[in-house]
Amino acid sequence: MRNNLFSIAMLLLSIVGSGQQSLDGSNNSVTDLPNVVPPSPTVANLMKFEEVPVEMYTGQPSISIPLFSKGLDGGLGFSASLSYNTSGVRIDERSGWTGTGWSLFAGGVISRTVMGIHDEAREVNVVGDGAPGDVGSFHSGYYDQVKFLYDFQSGVNDSRNVLGPGLLEYQEFLWNTTYGIQNFDYQSDLFQFNFMGYSGRFIIVNDNNTLVPKLLSSSQRVKIELDYDRSSYEINSFTVKTPNGYQFVFGNEAIETTITHGRKAGQSQSGSFISDDVSSFKESRYTSSWHLTAIKSPNNFTVCNFNYQDIVVNFSSPKSVQRAKAQVDQVTFSSNFGSSNANADYNASLVPPAIISTWNILQVNTKKLKDVVFRDGSKVAFKIKGGHPEQDNSTGCILEKIEVFEATSTIPNKEFIFNYKTSTKNRLFLTGVTEKAGTERQNYNLSYHSEDILPGYGSPEKDAWGYYKAPKLTSNTDLTLIGDVLVNGNINAGLLKEITYPTGGTKEFTFEPHEFSFLGDVLIDPKDIDENYESITAINNITLRGNPLNSGSNNSLFLQIPNDADVSIILGNTSGSSEGINNHYIEIIPANTSDITNLVSLDETTEKIFLKKGSYQVRLNSSSYFPNPNLGPAEVSTRITLRYSRYKGPNVKHKTGGGFRIKEIRFMEGNEQQTKVSYNYPLFDNTTMSRYGISGTSYSSGSFDGALGTRRKSVKRLKVNLRNKFALGQLGAPPCSGNAKDLSFLIERFGRSVEANMSKGNYVGYKNVETYQDNNGKSTMLYTNAIDFPAYDADFYEDISPIYNNTPDKDLDFKRGNLLENIAYDSTGRKVSKTTNQYDYEIISSERYFFKYSENESCSSAISLKGRTFSSFKTYFAFTSCEGCTNPANFIDVRPAYYEYGLPFMKESISKQYFYDALGNETSTTSNTTYDYSLNNYQPLVTKTTNSKGEEIITKTKYAHEVNDNNLKYLHRISEPVEVEVIRKKGTTVTKLSHQKTKYKFFGPDLYLPEMIQTSKGTQALEDRVVYHSYDTKGNPTEVSKADGTSVVYIWGYNETKPIAKIEGATKTEVTSAINGLPSTYYNSLLKIQNLSNVDNDRTQGTLGKEGALRNALQKLRESSILATAQVTTFTYDPLIGVTSITDPRGETVYYEYDVFNRLKVIKNSDGHIVTEHQYNYKN
Repeated sequence: MRNNLFSIAMLLLSIVGSGQQSLDGSNNSVTDLPNVVPPSPTVANLMKFEEVPVEMYTGQPSISIPLFSKGLDGGLGFSASLSYNTSGVRIDERSGWTGTGWSLFAGGVISRTVMGIHDEAREVNVVGDGAPGDVGSFHSGYYDQVKFLYDFQSGVNDSRNVLGPGLLEYQEFLWNTTYGIQNFDYQSDLFQFNFMGYSGRFIIVNDNNTLVPKLLSSSQRVKIELDYDRSSYEINSFTVKTPNGYQFVFGNEAIETTITHGRKAGQSQSGSFISDDVSSFKESRYTSSWHLTAIKSPNNFTVCNFNYQDIVVNFSSPKSVQRAKAQVDQVTFSSNFGSSNANADYNASLVPPAIISTWNILQVNTKKLKDVVFRDGSKVAFKIKGGHPEQDNSTGCILEKIEVFEATSTIPNKEFIFNYKTSTKNRLFLTGVTEKAGTERQNYNLSYHSEDILPGYGSPEKDAWGYYKAPKLTSNTDLTLIGDVLVNGNINAGLLKEITYPTGGTKEFTFEPHEFSFLGDVLIDPKDIDENYESITAINNITLRGNPLNSGSNNSLFLQIPNDADVSIILGNTSGSSEGINNHYIEIIPANTSDITNLVSLDETTEKIFLKKGSYQVRLNSSSYFPNPNLGPAEVSTRITLRYSRYKGPNVKHKTGGGFRIKEIRFMEGNEQQTKVSYNYPLFDNTTMSRYGISGTSYSSGSFDGALGTRRKSVKRLKVNLRNKFALGQLGAPPCSGNAKDLSFLIERFGRSVEANMSKGNYVGYKNVETYQDNNGKSTMLYTNAIDFPAYDADFYEDISPIYNNTPDKDLDFKRGNLLENIAYDSTGRKVSKTTNQYDYEIISSERYFFKYSENESCSSAISLKGRTFSSFKTYFAFTSCEGCTNPANFIDVRPAYYEYGLPFMKESISKQYFYDALGNETSTTSNTTYDYSLNNYQPLVTKTTNSKGEEIITKTKYAHEVNDNNLKYLHRISEPVEVEVIRKKGTTVTKLSHQKTKYKFFGPDLYLPEMIQTSKGTQALEDRVVYHSYDTKGNPTEVSKADGTSVVYIWGYNETKPIAKIEGATKTEVTSAINGLPSTYYNSLLKIQNLSNVDNDRTQGTLGKEGALRNALQKLRESSILATAQVTTFTYDPLIGVTSITDPRGETVYYEYDVFNRLKVIKNSDGHIVTEHQYNYKN
């Protein structure tokens, strides 16, 4: 539902901002007085089919259901709406309180992503006391060390001697981040804000014992202030000031906390089981979100309040898995980590485990909106139902309905009821929204593609991106996931299919998977595309036998691989004694060498390896195995199936994955199609195709800037002191004892999500997009994307990537998704228009920090002494067995990293329109606009527009910083135009068209408001035009006049949110005298009249009821002899809906009545006769 009354409180900023248009949209000149009275109510539009906005660059339509909106002070607007995420459903994501894919936008939140350890963590009383525990970046001295390292590497000394205490502090800090008994944090947490059209990211650093927010991204120049405990650094609240000076307060009583229990399970290189027992669960408690609690005006009064209800949610995070395979021969591995070495477990503790899974069990004490209370007394309430089907232990909640209340009323004016379905796989789906008013209902119905097929949380039926993929059925009927190919017709399972509106019309959505031919700026080789291969079963369920007592056992096969390929080895029906199975393995030997290139343990039922083109022997073998007849049979056997992919040729030029994009939107009335819009994403940019030497239409313009899938490989190198089987045990051995070995491990990480530099919130961004609408022509668009601005070096996309590539790269997304060209064609293929844009990319701020990674651990002593204090580490070098690597800066890998905050600014836009005569001859007109922006508020300072006639219109705008108004800057009202000058230039002739300047003064505490508006034209000097004589405490103007004219006085009611009287031709002093002289004690003061409006909660005519009492008081004011020559217009309202009556200076009243859905129904004259009546009829 929408509030029909125009928001009056925007008056001030609108007048100051332009002075050229009144709030009701009439074209007043700058010399006119502000028009602050409400417009007459208009007929509500029936729901009509509007084009669905689509973010072309990512192929994501903006699908939303508006529920409620209300104008607030200062042109702000509160709205509650449902928004749908069209990129797809990830299997390991749970839905929120409005069901799969849907989010409710109402209010706002600042949330935190903990990077390592939460910033304020301090699990030890005194840092450095030797007690174990986590120390967050606020307490660890992290930011000081960042600044020290920067100065040290730059050759700049700070206050500390870089070769003395400062360097020692840095060394100790590094030790504690990696090996110390205390775990020091070396990353700032990432904070995100999202509220009422504003969004962005920031970090917080402890700079000289003061917490300082550092903005990382925001399209608006916001200012963030903190309230926190000066000892613990616990953050109580945030205040975010927007460029218009409004304050958004987060936190205090609306803080969300999270409790995590870290879990792990796996197997060490020695085969020992790794697990957490209950007593060793690592628990962490921290504040995870600060919810919006209040909005305050620049004048520091509260516009509305947000209240919350407590909900507990329990769930487990997806697992991250890491495998580590030693790159040594089997003999060396067994001698150090095998069962024959009594120190195998100790040795294994020094190196990465063979496999380790980590996850968290979480309890989140969430805050869900209870109600939003507005200054006029109306409110919106949110009713919930406990228990969400996707959360553990029936925790969480479901949004049941939203109720809208008028001031002082306990009966809802309107309700929005949410209808749900729980699928067979226990996923929650929103199936409809019912708008209820009285006994009438309007329904929005939602349907989805095969929602019951979509698997539940944690299912293995997902592709490498985490989206749904049904298992592929092979010829042997085993379920195997091969590649990233989508293999069945239900890839859209769970996605929104259509919305049916109360009007009877339907919007239908067709989605398809993303396609991309580029990884960053690297063109994908067709040999790296799965669809260009066919699966070949080279060995099909053959039994291999191994028996040292029977040399005739069938223990080998021969294999021919026609091309380099990934090979899947599936083992099954393995039999034999446990000793025999543990000592046997599958080895694959190239025919042209005796070197064993690959070993597969019989414990692994499925293994994927890479083999180059050639011939191989596949053999079941053992190392030093002599059967013990007391432990079981001598023979070991297993069935082996081996498959590889054979290359068919470069038939497909793109990969598929990364979620979904829109393909088609249809607008239907019953079974009849009204219109259809189609979207294509092929590469047709000639510059790009020439750059890569490609041609044709089979390439996608999409680019994915990240690692394919969630599986990443790298090589980790270590130098460790390994003990042989004759060495003393761990307790009896001296520190660092053992033989120093250089080892390498192939690390495979199976993450919870794809590692990527997201672009506008999506994995894939497109350089070219085409749109077609039925037979009405098409549009083609050209964007910047990761082909132009890749975040990673080329080696990041390799199968085995250096570990340092895990270092966060600079965020370049502000350079992507910017429209370079848009060409529209008519149905015959002729150009209709062409727009070409150029941009300047400005770095707003850059925060340097360092990021620790561990490609090489070259100090064997550090590994042996892990878990000790830095001083203990240095002490142990007295032992000759310890390697003398005393400086952690020499063996702990650190790379500089950056948080960069940039924005694209339109530099130039050229618009060309094409026209054709009856013979098809083409003519055109061109308009060229250039821009110069302020980095203080991101608003244009100078705009120049040149038309085809050579005329140039130049607009110059000055804001708080340009005029150096410290009061506006302090209040963060930095987006208000203070001075605007418009000139026309043709050749050497320059004409000033207009010049406007606003002068301010304080009218009370925090009431720094316009005192006058000055204007001029041509060669004239600036002169006063509009004078603001006074304001009320809320910043509403109460007396205004032209500089040489009579005054207009406004009386504000309904909690000072709406004008209830406009008195022309009298001063405020005269109006006050008139009010004080009224005969009745019920309304003989301004406060009493305002109170009559505050309690008005009915709809009447004449002097009946509470509304009538207000009309009567205003009528008495009109009749005052003091105002005999004044023109008095009065108003009454239903604050939730709009104006209910207007009485003109002649005393004639027009009444406005509304139906249950708050739409204008009847207009009546003073006698109660119907002048106009409106009926709203929907199809069906």
